[in-house]
Parts: sequence; C-alpha cells; structure tokens
Amino acid sequence: MKKSFIAVLAMLAGTILVSCSSTQESSSPTTAIPEPVETLIGARFERTDGTTCDICVKVANTPELRSKGLQGVRSFDGFDGMLFYSGSPSNDSFWMRDVLIPLDIHFFDMKGGPLSTFNAVPCPSGTDDDDCPRYKSVAAYGYALEVTPETTKELRLTGASLTDLLENCPLATK
Repeated sequence: MKKSFIAVLAMLAGTILVSCSSTQESSSPTTAIPEPVETLIGARFERTDGTTCDICVKVANTPELRSKGLQGVRSFDGFDGMLFYSGSPSNDSFWMRDVLIPLDIHFFDMKGGPLSTFNAVPCPSGTDDDDCPRYKSVAAYGYALEVTPETTKELRLTGASLTDLLENCPLATK
C-alpha cells in the first residue's frame, strides 16, 4: 500500500531484500519530509522495460544521517541500500570517505526521474580529503540511492525511475 512519505517514515519494517514484478501503476514519490527518523522503508523502481522492483532501504533524511551515509558498513544486513533525501533539489556531491565497500550511486530528480549513476570506489585510508574522488549528479537531484554494484546489476536499476515510497520493506524472494 502506498502511503505518504511522512507516514512511511513513521513506520518501522523488519523484512528485507527484493521483490520484482511486472508493470504496475505508479506515481512520483511524495516529497514531504518528516521529523528526523532513521528507519527502513520500501522503495519502488520502474525499470526501463516497464517492470517494477521493490527494495528495502534505510533513509538518510537529516544532515547528520546524510553526512554519515554508509560509512563503516561492511555488508547490508537487513536492508538493500540507503536512500538520501533532503526535501529540496541538491547539487551536493558524494564521496566515499570511510566507506568500506564499493557502491553504485543513483541520482533522481525531485519527481523520481533518473539523472545519473556512478560506480563509486571507497577512498583509500590515509588519502587526503582533496584527493578523494567526488561523485556529482549531472543536474540537481532530489533523491540519491546507494546500493552495491551487484544489486544494481541483478535488479537492473540503471536508468530506473523512483516511483513510490512504501510503508513496509518487501518480503524476501530468495
């Protein structure tokens, strides 16, 4: 069931992984921002072939959560990735300081349309901040999704649109 972004973030969900299906009616994700809450929600994506895929994501919707991102995370136990949301279009770049695993970063406009995708490599320990690569969307973005490269490939997320935010994380299909 589709809920408002505020309602979605107010709910906690416990089951992970992916659920993919054939084409379903979809709409742009709601853009209201709630009180700061770190939680798990479902995110629905429409692939370029018209099929949809639901994944379980952590939400980074405060400056502190967006700044920390997935630093120190070695594996995604209980979720598929992290969805970054600030409530307004952003031109901020991402970097991989203290991130331990390679990630793909997918940027979406405020309506969930795809903008750009990067394969982001962790910045080696001891690298000067100025030498750590930055990853910047081709245009101002409303949402950014970080997932493993394997998740991008397996679920065919490159070029997909973010269509809905869901109250619950999808049930595991594996």
